[in-house]
Amino acid sequence: MIRFLKSLPIAFLLSSVVCCLSSGFASDAVEPASATVTSLRGEAIVAISQSSFFEGTTLRLTNCSAYAGTTTNSVRQGLSNVVIEVRVGSLTTNVPYSGSVASATNGAWWCDIQIPTNLSSVYLQVKLTDSITNSYIYPWKVINISQPLD
Repeated sequence: MIRFLKSLPIAFLLSSVVCCLSSGFASDAVEPASATVTSLRGEAIVAISQSSFFEGTTLRLTNCSAYAGTTTNSVRQGLSNVVIEVRVGSLTTNVPYSGSVASATNGAWWCDIQIPTNLSSVYLQVKLTDSITNSYIYPWKVINISQPLD
């Protein structure tokens, strides 16, 4: 019994250290700004959102959809075995990102992108490529940008 009582403070001390260390590593996730892109064939160049997004930050493109026609009444583009490439930047300087299929039958996809810095206008373009290398590039979208405070 005495031996048990002597080891009790040590066990308490060890469990306190473990609790303190594990709570020190716990952190909250910061969700990036998000926007939804609807891609139609042959549409005019339009902004992805009326909101502005800060240069140098992550933008999560979520619940995005691709259509096989020129209106949202068209059939959604199937995305089974389709590679989604999202390019962000300007005509001469852009960065490719890989989109992820959220629903192959509903033409839904998502992608995290980085808003570029030092550009006066930022564009986004979606390219779909199937398993036999047929591809379609949707018209550009504009990303309204703002410069963050330094």
